[in-house]
Amino acid sequence: MERRHFLSTALLSAASPLMQSFAAPDSHTVAGLQEAAREIPIVGQYDVIVCGAGPAGVSAAIEAGRNGAKTLLLEVHGCLGGVWTSGNLTWIIDNQNKPGFMREIMKDLTLRGGSATISGGDSFGFDAEEMKVLLEEYCLKANVTVRLFTRVVATA
Repeated sequence: MERRHFLSTALLSAASPLMQSFAAPDSHTVAGLQEAAREIPIVGQYDVIVCGAGPAGVSAAIEAGRNGAKTLLLEVHGCLGGVWTSGNLTWIIDNQNKPGFMREIMKDLTLRGGSATISGGDSFGFDAEEMKVLLEEYCLKANVTVRLFTRVVATA
């Protein structure tokens, strides 16, 4: 027997029981746990549900609400803004190239006295606490329902 043939046969023989333990019993059945049936109350119906209120999530929820969608925003932490607020990353880098909603946030933070810029630079700094309040106000005005301290664990 050639050495290569011997090695490949030995490896396949050793791996075969391991591969069978991960294989499904047949193509239509997958082994798993059976969860007991339970009744889950439905507390609302929404056009858009956003999971996570970081910069992208909160922006998506606000814009959806502004465009007339009944929107629910879920956030595991106790405030909106994610890395901007609870993460305390209070710099928006390369802000000169950020139009639209980002420009609106920067303008409103400046009007509130919650911003700082470096002269000659293109970084925009802000007060995380002012950002929290501003994002909540935007959600209120856009009729976005906000649920803080809410973790998404499954979908139906």
